[in-house]
Amino acid sequence: TFNGNAVPVANGVAQITAATGTGGDENVIESISVNNVQQAISSKNVNITVPTNLADLSADSTHQTVTSVEKAAWDAKSSFSGNYSDLQGKPSTVNYTQQSLTSEQQAQARTNIGAGTSNFGGTYNELTGKPSIPTALADLSDDSTHRLVTDAEKTAWGAKYDKPAGGIPSTDLASNILSGYATQASLDAVTAKIPAEASSSNQLADKAFVNSSIASSTGNLITDNGDSWSSLSDLQNYSGTVNTNDYAFVSTTDGLGNTVYSRYKYSNGSWVKEYDLNNSSFTQAQ
Repeated sequence: TFNGNAVPVANGVAQITAATGTGGDENVIESISVNNVQQAISSKNVNITVPTNLADLSADSTHQTVTSVEKAAWDAKSSFSGNYSDLQGKPSTVNYTQQSLTSEQQAQARTNIGAGTSNFGGTYNELTGKPSIPTALADLSDDSTHRLVTDAEKTAWGAKYDKPAGGIPSTDLASNILSGYATQASLDAVTAKIPAEASSSNQLADKAFVNSSIASSTGNLITDNGDSWSSLSDLQNYSGTVNTNDYAFVSTTDGLGNTVYSRYKYSNGSWVKEYDLNNSSFTQAQ
């Protein structure tokens, strides 16, 4: 009981609130009862001081006091947002007229500005310390992709022959070059001396022989373990793979004792003789 009133108890703890004018003596604890059990009191006097000034309270990081000077300084600050549209007394439009000064006016303007001003009239020739601008190709530096040529070089290149796309015609050749080539008449004379066909007397290869040789070049040489065959029957009894145009040589001896090599070509399922070769020396006619 405090000041004549019962103090409520929560969770076994008596809660005491200072009050005045409710009976009993002020600021005096009359009795303490916890769970309806009277508690012993050694002193009934309580020193309760209630703060009435901000200065009596403690500040922290989120609860601070300010002075009248600070408030006045803040109130005096500008509320301008920084936007041009928030400015007052803005000029509506800036009007100006471009003017050109005469030589006398320019001189007077320099005088009015004061000593040390430039007398520069605005022309390139009045500048000092100008860079040297090259006016000749010889004053420039070349590189691997930019070279200079002389008149002599251009003349030499211009005098060179332009080869036609279809080749150089004989009319463009010098006479000493033409004299080194055979004429059509000389070619015809040589052609006339060539027999029309081969025979045993002229020792020439005719068209049939040449074509046969070309055709046989696509075949494989069939040998008897690397040597020529000793007889046609041995060649015919060969059990390996044989294709059309394959060829082989059969060695025999003629009536003069010379070794003759007969060439055979495999055609239409059989070995067909093409020609004979011998190892005798060539004659002057041959």
